[in-house]
Amino acid sequence: AFTVVLTYKYTWQQALAAVFCSGVIFFLISVFRIRQYVIDSIPHNLKLAVSAGVGLFLGIIALEEAKVVVDHPATLVTLGDLRHWEPVLMLIGFVLIAALNYRRVMGGTLIGILAVAIVGIPLGLSKFSGIVSMPPSIAPTLFQLDFSRVGEATFLIVIFSILFIDVFDNAGTLIGVTHRTGLMKDGKLERMKEALISDSFAAMFGSVIGTSTTTSYIESAAGVQAGARTGLSSVFVAIFFLLALFFSPLAGMIPAYATAAALFYVACVMARGLA
Repeated sequence: AFTVVLTYKYTWQQALAAVFCSGVIFFLISVFRIRQYVIDSIPHNLKLAVSAGVGLFLGIIALEEAKVVVDHPATLVTLGDLRHWEPVLMLIGFVLIAALNYRRVMGGTLIGILAVAIVGIPLGLSKFSGIVSMPPSIAPTLFQLDFSRVGEATFLIVIFSILFIDVFDNAGTLIGVTHRTGLMKDGKLERMKEALISDSFAAMFGSVIGTSTTTSYIESAAGVQAGARTGLSSVFVAIFFLLALFFSPLAGMIPAYATAAALFYVACVMARGLA
C-alpha cells in the first residue's frame, strides 16, 4: 500500500490522511456487517488455508531476521551462514520454546526468548543501554493529517489499496487466531462485528497520532497457545504495553534472533491448518 503512496509522491502527512479515510470506510463496512458477510462467505477449508499461509509467511520472516535464510540474486532465497551465532541461537531458542510449550511450562515462549538473549550478552550480540527512559513525544506526528489532495483520483487509489490490504490481512489474522482458540463454530467466527469495529477504530486512531494502519497481529497466537481466551487478557496486554514504553531501553536489549525463535514457533502453530 505504501508503495502506492510513494509512487504518487504523497507526503507522510497525506499518507496519514489516506490511512484515516480507509479506517472510516473500514468502520462503516464493519458496522453494516458487509465485511463479516465477505469473511463468512469464504469456505471453511480456505479459511484454514489462510491460517496456514499466514504461518508460512511468518516463518520466512523469522528465518530472515535470524539470517538462517538470506537474499540471493539468482534464487531470491538461500541458506545463510550457520557458522554465525545469530542463526545458531535462533534455532536453539526455537527448540527450547517448542519443548517448553510441549511440556506446558507456563511462560515457555518468554523463557526461551530470555534464555537465548542472555547467552548472546557475552558474545556481544546484546548490548545494555539502560533500564528506564521517558517515552518520546508524539507532538511531531500528532494531528498531522493533510487532506489537501483528497479530491484527486490517485488519492482514492491509495485509500482503497490500504483498505484492501487491511481488510484481508485482518481477516487472515482473525481466522488464524480464532481457529487456535476453538472459537470458530461451523466455520464462522463468533462476535466478528465487535472485533472488526475495534480494528477499524484502531486504524483511525493510529493515523491521528501519526502511525500507519494498525491491525490485529498474528503473533497473538503465542498468547493463545499460552492460554489466553478472553478479552481480559488483551486488557492486561495493553496495560503492560503502556508500562513497557518506560522500559524501552531494557526491551531493546532483546536481539532480533531471540524474538525470531518465538515467531518461528508461532509460524509452526499457525501451519497446523495444513493438517
